[in-house]
Amino acid sequence: MCEFSTLSGQNTCIFSLNDASSGFLVFASLMMMLYTPQQSAIQASPRSQVVRGSLIGGVAGFVGGLLGVGGGSIIVPALVGTGLETKRAAATASFVIVFASLTGFLAHVTLSGIDVSLIGATAFASAAGAALGAWLMSEKLKSGQLKYLIVFVLLGTAVKMVWGLL
Repeated sequence: MCEFSTLSGQNTCIFSLNDASSGFLVFASLMMMLYTPQQSAIQASPRSQVVRGSLIGGVAGFVGGLLGVGGGSIIVPALVGTGLETKRAAATASFVIVFASLTGFLAHVTLSGIDVSLIGATAFASAAGAALGAWLMSEKLKSGQLKYLIVFVLLGTAVKMVWGLL
């Protein structure tokens, strides 16, 4: 957010974490939309896959925790950028996010009280939505369609965040 100060006559720009989050989401969505990684004919060794996965997971957890954006919005574009097919990247992120979410949940529960009825209703609705989304991804959507759906969600989230700043 940039402001003009009438007292000093200077422009000052203050960037918040919300600015950084929305900027990252725009970057990730553009990368997903415009960048087409080349599939490697050489199969990566298990060791290199562990190293790559650890680096992506560690950075995603750190940036997600710092900026307050979901890990999937970081992990999926990063995995697609390394050449992993979009459906596999989304499935990998869905599995990994369970652990990050549980860790975040336990940290928040220790710091504040919880509303059990809200958690129950949200958990049930989330499970139903996840089942429907997984079915659509595996049965109905092609990899290219899923890629553009992810771009749409990331851009929509960024627009909502920017709109909230106005």
